Amino acid sequence: MEDISIQVYARDHVYLDAIIENDALTVVSNVFGDYSSEKTYSFSKEQTERLFELIKFEDFIDTLRQRDIEWMEVFLRNNDIKPATHVWVS
Repeated sequence: MEDISIQVYARDHVYLDAIIENDALTVVSNVFGDYSSEKTYSFSKEQTERLFELIKFEDFIDTLRQRDIEWMEVFLRNNDIKPATHVWVS
């Protein structure tokens, strides 16, 4: 898969980006305001491949735009895909 960076959405003080680099997906969710936070989901190459066997990349991005990050978390749980996560809060 080609390396790509996509801003999935930017709404009020919430931003979601999807990055594919070296065949591995990273999803970054940022919230800015009185308290700011960032949650990063880092998928291995194998997890990325499995994810895109279940749902096409374009459909994944479109669904994220429509249904937000909570949908992705449920989808991943339901399909036993567990990316590494890192949360930063200020």
